Amino acid sequence: MKNLIRKSLLIATIFVTTITMAKSNDPSIKVDVVNSKFVQFTMEGNLNIVELSVKDESGFVLHSEKLQDSKLSRKFDLESLPNGHYSLEVESLTKIKRIPFVVLKHTVEISKEKEVVYYKPVVVTKDKLVSISQFAKTDESLEISVYDLNNDLLYNEILKEESNILKRRLSFKNLLPGNYKLVLRTGNKNFYETISI
Repeated sequence: MKNLIRKSLLIATIFVTTITMAKSNDPSIKVDVVNSKFVQFTMEGNLNIVELSVKDESGFVLHSEKLQDSKLSRKFDLESLPNGHYSLEVESLTKIKRIPFVVLKHTVEISKEKEVVYYKPVVVTKDKLVSISQFAKTDESLEISVYDLNNDLLYNEILKEESNILKRRLSFKNLLPGNYKLVLRTGNKNFYETISI
């Protein structure tokens, strides 16, 4: 019994440490208009790989690249974009930051007041135990679904925001060895993980 309690505490400590480290590794992001249709993108922080995307109004990806550096500054020339609404998305380990902007005839306007941050679920697997957590905003929920190789639903639950962290630990100990699909839905975003046992 004491070993079980120690292992549970160890897993909980690892889980909290992983979330804290992931949160502290998120970059500081700054986007400014430099000159008419030139935009300065600056990112600082202890970065893992960060994905940067420019999307049109319908969500079609116009440009995408993966970045990794402790400090990064880049200018983007948006001259070739037609007039319209666009967004810059920066995806890090624990969140996606969406910065909308409008391209007009001679200028670019960044809508900083309309910036949106989506927090991504963090999944940690150890000894057939899967720990899932996500930072939550007010009234945010997290739907957790587990599917087998035949796409049969094995588990489904919707976690509601009661504190600032949504969390659940699932045991895969009674399942047959193989791969399982974990689908996490929050807001209008879906995240997928493969769990191998």
